Parts: sequence; C-alpha cells; structure tokens
Amino acid sequence: SPYLRIAVDTTVTAPRGAQGVRGRFRIEYRQPITPSVGGVAQATIDAVEYEMDFDCAARRTRLVARTTFLDGRRLESNRPQAQPWTVPQPDGHYARGRDAVCRAAQRLLSESA
Repeated sequence: SPYLRIAVDTTVTAPRGAQGVRGRFRIEYRQPITPSVGGVAQATIDAVEYEMDFDCAARRTRLVARTTFLDGRRLESNRPQAQPWTVPQPDGHYARGRDAVCRAAQRLLSESA
C-alpha cells in the first residue's frame, strides 16, 4: 500500500500439525509511525516483525513473538505466553500477515507434494 509493505519469511514456514503453520512476517512503514495502545503513545517505529501460528483453514491466528524497530535498530521484543487463537480484524496486521503467510505456505506445500 502507499503506507506500508509486508514481507513474508518463507524459509521458516513449517507444518504445525492440524493447526496450520508457524510463520514470520515483517511490516515496514514508508514513514515512521507512533502507535498508541489504550490512548497512550508508544515509541516511534518504522518496522515490526511478528512470529505467529496460523490456522489457515479457520482463518485464525495466535501471536508467538513481536519485535519493533526504528532505523534498523531493535527497540523492543516480547514473547507473550499462552496466547489464545483469535480471528483477526479484516484490515488489521494479523489478518494481512495471515493471508500472506497462508498463501506462501500453500505454495510451498503444493510444490513439495
């Protein structure tokens, strides 16, 4: 889009049993942003990397890890424990990542069959 770019790391997409795949994706903003959580401004960032589990058939996701960056420097990393499966908002980052990772995983699995 004019505001961001999504890149999928297809080298780590691997089968995760009946629940789908685990994959990573990175969102890079064309201009740095200052997100807010609960109305509180966070650190300015220009990229975020997500590692997530994706249940492509049920269209749900589960966060494994999230790392933020500014000018190539890592700002913050977290690995929340026991995250529940959720169906992400249609235009949100998790849905964009899910769609991109599931497309890549489908191609990889069909090529190896």
